[in-house]
Amino acid sequence: MRIYFVSVIVCVLSTASHAQDRPLMDAGEPFGMLPLVDEVVVGQNEDAHGFVESEPGISEVQDILGASTRVIPNVGGARFIGYRMGAGMGLQSGKAYVLVVDYPEDGPRTNYIINRGGEYARGFSTGIAVGDSLQNYTQNNPESLDYPLSGGVESSKTLFFLHENFASQVLNLQGPMARPETPADGFMVYVMQQGAWFNGSADVRQAPLSLGAAVSRIRLFEVPDLDTLAAPIIYPPDGLPRRHLFWREEMSDGAVSKRNNSQSAVDNIVDYFQYKAQMMKFLGMNTFSKDLLEFGANQGWDSNLHGGNSWVHQSEYPQLWSDILEMLGDYGFYVLPMYEYCGSKGDNGLGYQTQAQPLRRDRYVFGEEGSCRGYTHIWWSERCNVDIANPAALDDFRKMIDATITRHRDKVPFVGAWMRTRVADIPISFSDYSLNAFSTETAQAAPVTRPMLRDDDTLLATYKAWWLDQRREFMAGVRDTLHEALGDESVLLFTAYHEEPGPGVTGGIISDDLEGLQSRGLDARSWDEVALDGGYLDALLAEAGNWHDNGCMDPEKTLFEWENANPVPDPQNAKAMDGFLFTYPFNRLYSTSSTTGFDAFRGPAGLAIIKHYPLNEHTTEVRVMGERQSPLGYFVSDMDRNGPYSMLAEARALAHGDPRYIGYLSSQNYTRGFPEYVRRFNRAFLALPAVPSVIWPQASDDDNVVVRAYETEAHGTYLAVVNTGLNAVTDMTITLPELGQVRDAVSQDELSDGQATFSLTLYPGEVRALVFTASAPSPGTDMGVAPVGADGGMGSGVDPIETDAGTLMEQNDGPGETSSSSSGGCESVGSTTAPLMMFLLLLGFIRRYRSPNSRAMQSRRLW
Repeated sequence: MRIYFVSVIVCVLSTASHAQDRPLMDAGEPFGMLPLVDEVVVGQNEDAHGFVESEPGISEVQDILGASTRVIPNVGGARFIGYRMGAGMGLQSGKAYVLVVDYPEDGPRTNYIINRGGEYARGFSTGIAVGDSLQNYTQNNPESLDYPLSGGVESSKTLFFLHENFASQVLNLQGPMARPETPADGFMVYVMQQGAWFNGSADVRQAPLSLGAAVSRIRLFEVPDLDTLAAPIIYPPDGLPRRHLFWREEMSDGAVSKRNNSQSAVDNIVDYFQYKAQMMKFLGMNTFSKDLLEFGANQGWDSNLHGGNSWVHQSEYPQLWSDILEMLGDYGFYVLPMYEYCGSKGDNGLGYQTQAQPLRRDRYVFGEEGSCRGYTHIWWSERCNVDIANPAALDDFRKMIDATITRHRDKVPFVGAWMRTRVADIPISFSDYSLNAFSTETAQAAPVTRPMLRDDDTLLATYKAWWLDQRREFMAGVRDTLHEALGDESVLLFTAYHEEPGPGVTGGIISDDLEGLQSRGLDARSWDEVALDGGYLDALLAEAGNWHDNGCMDPEKTLFEWENANPVPDPQNAKAMDGFLFTYPFNRLYSTSSTTGFDAFRGPAGLAIIKHYPLNEHTTEVRVMGERQSPLGYFVSDMDRNGPYSMLAEARALAHGDPRYIGYLSSQNYTRGFPEYVRRFNRAFLALPAVPSVIWPQASDDDNVVVRAYETEAHGTYLAVVNTGLNAVTDMTITLPELGQVRDAVSQDELSDGQATFSLTLYPGEVRALVFTASAPSPGTDMGVAPVGADGGMGSGVDPIETDAGTLMEQNDGPGETSSSSSGGCESVGSTTAPLMMFLLLLGFIRRYRSPNSRAMQSRRLW
């Protein structure tokens, strides 16, 4: 074991020595000074970095805002430029790096940044640019608003963890040589401009308002000490319930699949998920989520407890979930597993029996594919479904909870469970079983048949209302199972929308400039109509549209049944259900700018909102000689707004709806391009207690600033101060209802000591979490701030993160934010000397080594 300690110290010292060889440069907030590994400056050293274009001459160098900038004009099909970063510069797999991309904020632009080293892509848009693809497999619900521009050169900054193997230009998700490059080769970074959708006319632009993707500089920084970048969470005091932030990734699992001798990005799959835990600490998020069922398929948990392959087919990593939970025990996160449930997929599984029956069409039967079958044309999704009225469905899912939550409840604090339906997973069923149950329970004069329902709209409406009650009872049964396993504080979230972007909003681009868009030949719809006049809520609760199956010649069966395949949520039917919430979908500003939708989805457990990121799948594909080609291989990407606007939708949601749960349905490996704003929002959000709140309408002297108050019995009144506007506010005044003391709940800075008013300056979308007490606190009072190790009333029996060496290195450079403004961990932090830092680091290793459950015993990197 002494050899182990020596090797660890040598590795640490070697890494530090290597970092000291690199010049320290300012990577920008929240990173501060970090060792610069590599740098591309447009017009100076591009050729030295393997500069490549999708076609020679598709880009051009322009002087924009005083910087030499490479621009990809927004013409033709999808186009890209690329650079190789870090070749021969001692890059190390598993290590954290920061990719900084400088861009001009001079007008509307849409940029996609593709990082092969971390196998992710992330986009951002500025000004009136739409952002996400205008035309794709899904309706992406575009929005165009006149976001202010800084008029300067700005930066997108993403933290990532370098993989062991990665692709060069073409990304293939699987294959024996899918990822042939290694850290010694460096890695490729591509900047991509959307073009025309390969399936459509060249006149249909994916980014019709963009001036073209543009970058002026790309830098790669090394992170010597990840602990210095943590965003410590300051929870409310013990006894006050907590809020939760989480994400789920859809297309990232292919990176670590070894099926059919595929080359994976990371050899040890648990390391891959540890990177996500480390990303959570950096972003200031507190709840780990992973899909355990994707389109009903097992994603890495052991089904042997209830029958193995006969019940649910095992994945290639049956112990993955158990190993992930063991790893998470070192971080103390809450856990919220996600299930795309369609019944068990096993040799004798319930889902493969496809017991649900459409109203007009034939039931889909595996192996009997053909026209006139199933609810929709997505036949591969309809291989699995459940008839929710049949008690067998609840019994089936209870076993899944037992196998994935109950048996592991002593390892981590589970929040509950998150369910989501995909195409026809839990459809309205018109099976003989359900028809007989309906006839009996509603005392019909005669047994109801499918032809009777097709011919009688009133009877059909009655049947659908009955079926929604059956869904509610199913969800109540799942909730009760969670309560039995985890306690009454646990919650069941249900996302009723199968689409990645969320439910479709018709009318074209939602905008406040209809005339301008229509003059460009673009379909557009009034932003006020959707955002403020109930249009968005109408879209959330509207039945799906339908079209004809051109391959079905039977006139009675030719119409698909999308309206029955994915029944809409009925939150009014669940208003009395404590411990259960339909999730509210959001993304664009029109989805979070009114109280109406939030009030509809609120329940006794509060409000849960989920950001639906469109996949933008295959956006890089082009048409060459009439053939579809993918010059960059497989492509998906999240898209955000730039700078502070990247969190404005969440800020408005807090101001107008006050969610207690915020989740993200991400396309692939989750990171953020403007993390300084994400971290500040997250820390403020989690500092607020999950208790009822009210708006103080007279507290703010600025119409765009909302003050929401959370009264507690013993810890004063918490305040959320939110700038909902597109512009910063300077020295705005907050007026209190009485004299008292106000402190920042995150930084603990005193803002008011006995005065009736105080002032704040807020950037667009900024949230400040404050604590107001009507009288001065007695000595020792914590002013509403609890240590990270408090349990917050979850009743899980597992304490969140204990204070560690990383927490001891916390610094504050402003309200709700930390930074590493010295050397990124290489020099002193505050008054702490380098020897003391080494002592704390060594002490941490010794502590973990001595612990019988130490993950260091398995040679895993700890944070």
